[in-house]
Amino acid sequence: MKINKAEIAFIEAFERLKAGRSLICSIGTPVSQASVAREAGVTPSALRKSRFPQVVAMIQQWIDAHELPDRPTTGSRILQRQKARSLRQRIDDLTQQRDEMARLLVAADAQIVQLTLECGRLRALAPENNVTFFPQKKPTAKEG
Repeated sequence: MKINKAEIAFIEAFERLKAGRSLICSIGTPVSQASVAREAGVTPSALRKSRFPQVVAMIQQWIDAHELPDRPTTGSRILQRQKARSLRQRIDDLTQQRDEMARLLVAADAQIVQLTLECGRLRALAPENNVTFFPQKKPTAKEG
């Protein structure tokens, strides 16, 4: 059977992931079809069972033989979803707070502009100061 370049790239990526010497994915990335495709430098949808049945079978056999006990269970998936939901709720709350602060800032800026104009108007209405300051008398030697 003839092996094409794509299959060779997938097999080499698979071997690198198994050995923990990946070039593209981060070190320690678990072996999966998607991670093998990413390590080969293509999108995960490129490694299809219909196009590369032997490579996919080889990956699946390895995954089944080396199944990690800490794979997410249904309970942990529910916890992850709840955590993600609570994080989304927190993002929504923070977005509302940000919007409220922006509204208050705009209102404060408008008040500052209004008060600045009022201050200028009142200064223009104020009478001119006609008080003259006399120079102070310098102390003489006899006084000091």
